[in-house]
Amino acid sequence: MYNLSGYSAPVVINAFKRYLNRSVVSYMKEIRTDYAKRLLSTTNLTILEISYKLGYSSISHFSKLFKQEVGLTPSEYRERH
Repeated sequence: MYNLSGYSAPVVINAFKRYLNRSVVSYMKEIRTDYAKRLLSTTNLTILEISYKLGYSSISHFSKLFKQEVGLTPSEYRERH
């Protein structure tokens, strides 16, 4: 694995959590959700296309995680925004 920082992954992950008071996973989840929201409200991409664009292997998994984060399904979010 190529390491640009010179630090091991656990050191970087711990520093991230210490300084930002959140995990890398929660941060990445937020970034992906924000991007999904932007795509849902500004494009005509299908929900399937958006889920694949974000790296999800299934639309059901994407929809489940999106609803957990936003409180709406991707379709509901698109209708309201």
